[in-house]
Amino acid sequence: MSVATRRLRVLLAALACSTAACRGCLPSPQEPTPPSDGAGPAASLPSPDILLVTLDTVRADRIGAWGHDRARTPTLDALASVGRRYDRALSPVPLTLPSHATILTGLEPWNHGVRSNGDHVLDPSITTLAEHLRSQGYATGAAVGAFVLTRRWGLDQGFDHYDDTLPVKPGSPWGLERRGDEVVDAALDWLATVSPDRPRMLWVHLYDAHHPWMPPQEFLDPADPRPYDGEIAWVDHQVGRLLPAFDERPAVIAVVADHGESLGEHDELEHGLFVYDATQHVPWILVGPGVRHEVIPQPVPLSDVAPVVLDAAGLPPMDGIDGVVDAPADRVVSMGSWSLSTRFGTAPHLAVVKGPHKLLATPVPQLFDVVADPAETTNVLTAHREVARALVDAIPPGLRTPPESGAVDPSIAARLAALGYVTGTPDDALDRPDPSTRRALIRAVGQVDRHVAVGEPDQAVRILAGLEADWPDVLELPMRRSSLLARHGRAREALSVVQAAQARFPGESALAMREAALWMAVGEPAKAADRFEALASDPENSGARTLAVSTRRGLDPAAAVALGRRLAAAHPQDAALAGAVGVALVVAGEPDEATPWLARGVSADPPASDVHWTLADRALAAGDLASALQHAESEVRHHPTPDRAAAWTGLAVEARDWKGVRRAAEAWSVNAPEVPEAWHARALAAFNLGRHDEAREAVDAGLALAPAHPLLVRMDANLLAETGDEEAARQRAAEVGTP
Repeated sequence: MSVATRRLRVLLAALACSTAACRGCLPSPQEPTPPSDGAGPAASLPSPDILLVTLDTVRADRIGAWGHDRARTPTLDALASVGRRYDRALSPVPLTLPSHATILTGLEPWNHGVRSNGDHVLDPSITTLAEHLRSQGYATGAAVGAFVLTRRWGLDQGFDHYDDTLPVKPGSPWGLERRGDEVVDAALDWLATVSPDRPRMLWVHLYDAHHPWMPPQEFLDPADPRPYDGEIAWVDHQVGRLLPAFDERPAVIAVVADHGESLGEHDELEHGLFVYDATQHVPWILVGPGVRHEVIPQPVPLSDVAPVVLDAAGLPPMDGIDGVVDAPADRVVSMGSWSLSTRFGTAPHLAVVKGPHKLLATPVPQLFDVVADPAETTNVLTAHREVARALVDAIPPGLRTPPESGAVDPSIAARLAALGYVTGTPDDALDRPDPSTRRALIRAVGQVDRHVAVGEPDQAVRILAGLEADWPDVLELPMRRSSLLARHGRAREALSVVQAAQARFPGESALAMREAALWMAVGEPAKAADRFEALASDPENSGARTLAVSTRRGLDPAAAVALGRRLAAAHPQDAALAGAVGVALVVAGEPDEATPWLARGVSADPPASDVHWTLADRALAAGDLASALQHAESEVRHHPTPDRAAAWTGLAVEARDWKGVRRAAEAWSVNAPEVPEAWHARALAAFNLGRHDEAREAVDAGLALAPAHPLLVRMDANLLAETGDEEAARQRAAEVGTP
């Protein structure tokens, strides 16, 4: 019996009769409390606990402690009032993954090798802060809020527990995030499992301040409701929820941002392109036993975070890192973004800082006094040529070394390109024009982003079409336009855009992968299979091999098996391909032979489509509901569809796994928001977990679709009863014949 068939038998019956008793509403978050001074029952522990909180996309000048007079950041301000505040902490790269790699390794990006989002996986040979702390006896846990920091990028090294569970949404995983309260909930859940006899290290990543900004209404300032500041207020509240868990014994607490947000300054709406202080100047606060209240005025890099935390905890230092504990006043801090080169064909944006001065090391260099001119509007190069020459001599060779091409699967590169993250640095990047020559293009692409964010794809497509005519050498433009067209049901037009672009970019694998996928989207799977098969000879293109077999399977299972065997012989280490071959063998009627192929396939990241689904069917046939649930969840997380999310939900209900039902039903409602049963399943899970406000939101969403749906009406009655309105509950229940 297939999972889908079992769902039909299980789902509605289970949902109709599975309202368990309420366990009570969840407690409200505690108010922030100052960290422990070391006194308490566990003060005899040899090492203090360590809490590292990283705030994504938070610029320093939006925090009260840094002078923002409209800030709503009481938690961060309270920490800064008792601890050490690094007044001029500077990010190495205005992107999440490389900056976090620096925070967690103490190495500059050119030394740990991660220079952009998605271009590299952190090399296992590099020691992380978590690995170092685990060697000192620490229990190590992490909870992150976005796909760009999931374990596939290597930052999980050294963590006993790495919670990167994200919502399941259709389309590319890039851009996936979860709210800060969910991240903190996951972190607190892990802390509760750690033995009190061990010191704990917890890293929590809060992504909420990253665009798009949609803070809860109560965190907006009624007098000036700026959503970016509202998100920072919300993040501040989540930091406050974490602190009580570290109040009973000594703890070192570090709160630091990975990069800031430009907010329209210097023609950049968000971040990732330039290294002006709007995106590079970040907050960093340190609190702990023996850490006195002080302000560090000189520039410091984020590579200092790991050694400073270890020093504050009284632990041995990490070997061979770039960061230091006591930064000298004449420290040179470097930063750079190569995104301009990969996206817009200009020279990279590189800078070095020493004291108050910052040199932009671009073809048309600029020098700023960032203390007197924090907005970097006045070029003082002419008046301070000697300062500029000294800074030129201080540029580290690694900063000007172009990033190496990462081992990124072209299928991933295509997804990145669609979002503006084009991988691969031009060999002549340093010799390309100054970024100022393409300001108009950069501004226009920023407007495209805004139109997409507010649900205006047609306007975005029109702008991109005009930009392509003016800038035919920029790959991102046809990739973005074709992606938008395909996403909004215009696959034929998208295919035409890609085919026209291939004449300008011959041999570009991202375009070729996009073309093959679009042949599938327009209903011509044979052409798609042929295109994927033609690309499968590229030794780096695992995605093409896997998709060639998967696409051919729908046309001719035996031919797919033959193709898969041939490709696997040439690429024996390709686990994703092995999984695709295993599924093809099952479809071709050879299930026994498929077993070892499927076993290898589940180790791929991501596994091929249908691998976990096939294993879920097998587990159900063997009566192993727990394994079927695990495989169903894995399948939906990697390859979400409404039917599969519904089936996963039904299995979780059958198992009475209400946390699992909550995850599954969320995936179902996101992938099929028009289905009332999906919203009832969300309400059912929330009700059984005591999350009555959440259940009410789900019920109301479902009733808006189907006002008389019996399951939703019955759940509405249950919720009314929980609020004490027994008469209204009885009347509501009577509408569907419930006594």
